[in-house]
Amino acid sequence: MFLNIIENDFGFELKVYPNPTDGKLLIDLGDVYSTVNILISDIEGNLIHSMNYGKEQMISLSIIEPKGFYLLTILAGDKTASIRLIKN
Repeated sequence: MFLNIIENDFGFELKVYPNPTDGKLLIDLGDVYSTVNILISDIEGNLIHSMNYGKEQMISLSIIEPKGFYLLTILAGDKTASIRLIKN
């Protein structure tokens, strides 16, 4: 997991698994945030999905796109994380 982290202001509390994924992904933010924005982009930087959550710590996602590499960006409070995802 750590090799795929590009940016992480959350520290060791953030967990994104499994990675590689079959499409089902769990995100543990390590704390509850009043607003959470999650962006999924392809490797060319094109935004595929944008999701907003409120008062969440655990988030479950389904990535329905084809197999490949994606960038997951998590924005919560004043924290940001960017993680490379592999979908098998």
